[in-house]
Formats: sequence, C-alpha cells, structure tokens
Amino acid sequence: TTQGSSTSHSSTAAATGGPALLIAVGLAAGSVYLFSTDTAGPKGKLHHTGRLNARPKGGELWKVSMVAFTKQHSKGGSGGGSNRTGAAASDAAGAGSRSKGHQQSQQQQQAEPCWLYVVTESQTLCFNMADMAPTILDQQGSSCGACAVVRDGLLLVARDDALYEYTTDTRAGCSAFDGVWHQLTVV
Repeated sequence: TTQGSSTSHSSTAAATGGPALLIAVGLAAGSVYLFSTDTAGPKGKLHHTGRLNARPKGGELWKVSMVAFTKQHSKGGSGGGSNRTGAAASDAAGAGSRSKGHQQSQQQQQAEPCWLYVVTESQTLCFNMADMAPTILDQQGSSCGACAVVRDGLLLVARDDALYEYTTDTRAGCSAFDGVWHQLTVV
C-alpha cells in the first residue's frame, strides 16, 4: 500500500493454487481479487479474472483475514450447505479466452474443480471457483488469520474458545480447549 492510500484497499491476505496457477488477494474492504496466469508463452501473463464479495450483509467487520485454495471437495457430515459437485458448466476464469495457453489452463481448471476458502473478521465462506458462488460456512470468522488448510481440504480456524473444522460445504466440528493459544502451525 502506498502512503496516503485508503486502508480499505490494503492487501490483507494472499494465496496461490489450483490446477492452473490461480492467485487470490484479500482486501481490508472485504473483497477478494482473482488472477490467473498464462504460462504457455515465454513470458507468463497475469489476467484479472474476477472479484468476489466476502462482506457480510450487515455489520462493519469485513476485513479478509485469510484466503486459501483447495482442490479437495469433501461433503460435510451434517448435511448443511450446498451440494455442488464442482462440475464446471460455466467459464471458471470468467471472461472468455485470451490466448491458446490461457484457453488450455481454463479447460484444465474446469476438469479439476477448485474451491477458495475465505475467512473474514465476521464470517467463514467457501467459493466454488467453477461458478464463483459463495457458501457461508459460519457466521463467525477470525480477525487474526489463525487458519490453515490441512488434509483432504479441511479448513482449520482457531478462535479464542476452540479450533473449528470446515469442509467446502459446512462446519465439520470443533475441539474446545482451555487457555490462550498463541500460534496455529500445520506440519
């Protein structure tokens, strides 16, 4: 962020991943900007492919604390959430093909579904990258960004009262603990 610019446009989280290189940048204003790369040519090209709105319907806590891609789609055990399969009927990168290499990466992206977890200060979401539709996993988020994606695409979010687990569809469970936690590390 340059000096004098608004803090709502400050980058607060970033992630790379997906079958083709995808880049997600979370902002303090509650938006997530998506980029894809065209690596077919000698010089890679970065394409702006979309903007996701991660702001809740009400309230003032919307800063994006964490973004993370996962290729694993695991249905939640308790039924809540959507039953999207990720079969891409729409253009995953958004705005049509720009080159042969970009077209191939879009086809790869459609063949291998991808999801994006977004944690804001006030909610936890998952976006299916095939249609960019959000699923609200929880009306709680994390302001400190103590989150990680582990085996089989499971998202862990540490809060003051417990360690919460999420699949791409729903909250999967939690582990309560006493005391103050200091760091979440995945090994």
